[in-house]
Amino acid sequence: MFKNSKGFTLVELMVTVAISAIILNFAASNLSGVIERVTASQVKTNLRSIFSVARSNAVYERQLVTLCPLDEHNQCVSDWGRPVSIFIDPDNSKSLSEAIHLIRVAPVTTSGILTPSATSHGGRRYFQYKPDGSAHGTIGNLTWCPQSKTVERAIQLRLNFGGRVRWAADTDGDSVVEDSSGQPIAC
Repeated sequence: MFKNSKGFTLVELMVTVAISAIILNFAASNLSGVIERVTASQVKTNLRSIFSVARSNAVYERQLVTLCPLDEHNQCVSDWGRPVSIFIDPDNSKSLSEAIHLIRVAPVTTSGILTPSATSHGGRRYFQYKPDGSAHGTIGNLTWCPQSKTVERAIQLRLNFGGRVRWAADTDGDSVVEDSSGQPIAC
């Protein structure tokens, strides 16, 4: 005679745990890619917004506007992991001289690495807009890479002489965007 059993046997429980572990492992690896794609989209939105605010304020205020990460002495630095400050820069000092000139402080990312284009003095410390909305000085770019350094999920902002933001594109279909010289970007 068989008794009515209420529960799992040890073998059934082990099989269930093994199958659950396999499914969770598969889901976790796919989830990290989704999280990185969402973060890339958020970084893109944040960058578009801060450059737009800087440009529109330069035109509206008819003043030179600088956007950059600031150090503790309110000087522009090349550490783009810091929040980005947008400010009126009447003397072109690349520093926030008076609190009334501050327009906005905005974090760009809480995850990943934001790297500026290189200049003769190292990484780009700042971007500027003239009162007509065009870029002041030289043009440049910012590249964001996820923590995993998966280059297929990286993005690159480019500022042109007209002051417009452009995004690097994948022109050869290899899932990696190319830099301004046509080479795949690197993380």
